[in-house]
Amino acid sequence: MNSNLQNSLKGIQVILGSGSVWRKMIFEKICSDFRIISPDIDEKDPNIRYKTSTKPENYETEKLVYNIASSKLDLIIQQIIQEFDNLETENENENRKYLIVCADQVVDFKGVVREKPINEEQCFEFLSSYHGEENPIRTYTGICVAYISLTKGQTPEIVLENDVDIATVVYKDEGIPKEVIKKVIQEGDVMTCCGGFVLEDKSLNPYVKRIEGEISSIEGLPILVTTKLMEKVLKK
Repeated sequence: MNSNLQNSLKGIQVILGSGSVWRKMIFEKICSDFRIISPDIDEKDPNIRYKTSTKPENYETEKLVYNIASSKLDLIIQQIIQEFDNLETENENENRKYLIVCADQVVDFKGVVREKPINEEQCFEFLSSYHGEENPIRTYTGICVAYISLTKGQTPEIVLENDVDIATVVYKDEGIPKEVIKKVIQEGDVMTCCGGFVLEDKSLNPYVKRIEGEISSIEGLPILVTTKLMEKVLKK
């Protein structure tokens, strides 16, 4: 855990905008004290995904994860400002500071976006397709961070930073045995993850050939990138 960042966060309420158990576990390595708000947005809504009512052709995956993460952030910012406006206090100059982190992730497999499997059959199809250098899994994680200073009677001060991190997983040439695939699907964790795989799963991990990028990025929240974004908004 970054001690300099922890010192910078004193007096600031940190919020992780995610209902993901995996992101919570990763974020605990960045920050020791934070609040969780799960943003209630429809991630399938094309107006959120593409900022238009229909999907454009050849839409970039980087833009997709940024749009969804930023929509989560916008919603939480509105919620925090509303909470502060409704705050009853005798101090006319009451000031509160917040740092919010939101993220979104999808898997790109041969140019096709894969999100959480819709059923066990699709998850089996996903996992069966992961084998060899010609079938890499690329995770795209969009991270949006906001620092907000709110003072009664004044316009909110908001500083924003964002980035998209890309990482790659390649499974061994022989792929994942069918019996292993069936086992992990029955256990359930893979059904909650983009691309239908869990990197750290004890049954799947022996079949990983190589990894490029941060392991935490593949798991849903890149620690180094997120930390840098947090430091940036605090310095501005």
